[in-house]
Amino acid sequence: MSGSNWSVESIRLSVFCPNVPTGTEADWKTLTGQEEAEIRQNVPGGKLFVGSVGLGRVTLGFGPGRVDVMMSKGPASPPDEVTVPTFAAWPEAIDQFDSLATSYLTKFANPITRIAFGSILLSFAEDEPGVNTILQKFISSAKIQPASEDFLYRVNLPAVSRVNGAPLNRITTFGSIKMQSGAFRLDGGREASVVLEEQLFAARLEMDHSTSATNTTPFPTNTLVPIWKELVALARENVEVGEKL
Repeated sequence: MSGSNWSVESIRLSVFCPNVPTGTEADWKTLTGQEEAEIRQNVPGGKLFVGSVGLGRVTLGFGPGRVDVMMSKGPASPPDEVTVPTFAAWPEAIDQFDSLATSYLTKFANPITRIAFGSILLSFAEDEPGVNTILQKFISSAKIQPASEDFLYRVNLPAVSRVNGAPLNRITTFGSIKMQSGAFRLDGGREASVVLEEQLFAARLEMDHSTSATNTTPFPTNTLVPIWKELVALARENVEVGEKL
């Protein structure tokens, strides 16, 4: 098994703060090194900054009591091109995002009471039985019948932090999905129609690893990066070997 067989749909760092963090262009520059974001938007309770960074599209979001950094697929391809929702293979995506998130955490000024890592990955197969074969390699606590459809399995296998001895949530959700790909066709620039292409089958892995939601004491600043690295390590393990019982 190898992480190279998984492609990334999204990958995320979330930090939770006891105050209400406000976002500015300075935050975007701290995160990306860019002077300004391509998109700046006020949303209920906060702000969004969006731009192309590295392999994908990065969104920096500020809301009540939390800040989210997400990397996902870039701007849409030409309307007549069929695409899938992933933007990079797991090894390249996690390495780049980990570097981005680590640098941001070292400069983060607000107190943090919770840190979370999230990601959605897809591994494509020719058909539903092929998806089930992929899933079974990564799931040891459930038996998947080859002819099963619409499989969904979610579990939290908690761990203990080696940084501060606190509990860590280690939530994985494995499932099978079917996607109908398609494209817009323009008829002489006058009319648009949707042309359906082949059906796509994929195993889906969603990870949500985090420190405890009940913690109210801000982490010492020198533990933020080690805790983040610990959550990333749990995710890398899941992608390589599946469940960790």
